[in-house]
Amino acid sequence: MTDRPVRPLAVRLVAVNVCEWRRRDRSQWRTDCGALWELPDDTDPPTLGVLYCPQCGGRLKMVPPS
Repeated sequence: MTDRPVRPLAVRLVAVNVCEWRRRDRSQWRTDCGALWELPDDTDPPTLGVLYCPQCGGRLKMVPPS
């Protein structure tokens, strides 16, 4: 142990980016960050446990088809 006073650690807040995912067809998803992902037919990313984009690390947001 040391006799030095305890100092609080600095907390740095980091903004969480959002990456929008749009379904292209039954199995492909296009992302804001430019990636193209293929998932099993008619499966959405959260069903597979994908909550963040593996490409950019942004929080995943599914955009409904227009």
